Amino acid sequence: MAAKIYVTEDRRLDPWRTLGRRLLSFSSLRRQLPRRTLLTQPDDVFLVSYPRSGNTWLRVMLGYWASQKPIEDPITLQKVTPDLHHRYFPARPVAGLRGHFIKSHFAYQASYPKVIYIVRDPHDVLASYHRYASRWLDFEGDLPRFVDECLAGRIWPCSWQEHVDSWLRNRRGDKAPLLLKYEELSAEPVKSLETILTYLKIPYQREEVERAVAWATPERVASCSLFRYQLSEAKRQGFVTHAKPQGWEETRSGEVRRLIQERLKTQLQAYGYEANT
Repeated sequence: MAAKIYVTEDRRLDPWRTLGRRLLSFSSLRRQLPRRTLLTQPDDVFLVSYPRSGNTWLRVMLGYWASQKPIEDPITLQKVTPDLHHRYFPARPVAGLRGHFIKSHFAYQASYPKVIYIVRDPHDVLASYHRYASRWLDFEGDLPRFVDECLAGRIWPCSWQEHVDSWLRNRRGDKAPLLLKYEELSAEPVKSLETILTYLKIPYQREEVERAVAWATPERVASCSLFRYQLSEAKRQGFVTHAKPQGWEETRSGEVRRLIQERLKTQLQAYGYEANT
């Protein structure tokens, strides 16, 4: 039976719903989000993460596996593994898929039936998000200011620590999400996809999983981003950021490092990122 849930009552603008239009100012990141509803099905699987944590990459791999067809543009990706923040969210899954995977960046939602939660080292997340916001969302501040705003919860969707804690502390027992660390996904993508499919009790062939991983190159993943799709050709060239864990050295020294250590000490220890400081 479908469950009617509220997608969000958040007070910050979801930049993904702008369909690639540049936001006018940094303050746009904090505006009221329209309230929408979503009908979920028991078999829906939500791929949840904080922004810039590898969600699109995972969507492309799972989309290729689920459809056994090339995923080369945001329209195809939206049909196969839809992004909840896209205003053209499909009313029903495409027929013949071997799983219905939905992307979400929202903090804890009790009504999501099944959740795969992707967590990434906040040093890399915050640096990547700052680069993204500076180049395509008109954020004009430097990295320390962005990190300060982000960790204070003034950047959509909320602070990194609030997001991670909301999912990994609120859902327990048989409703607990499968935790997938980006660093493990990056190191062993085939094993990570097999872990997801095993967790969901979905039969698979290893060769099919390997083909899905091989298909999802950085260039193809970038071509599937709705936001990148509507940028000028010149700006598209710089859209793909560091995929390698600990690839953002600017967050590992000085004021930014201090901010992260002070405000995320508990989470760095709890989620295994203390050694990366």
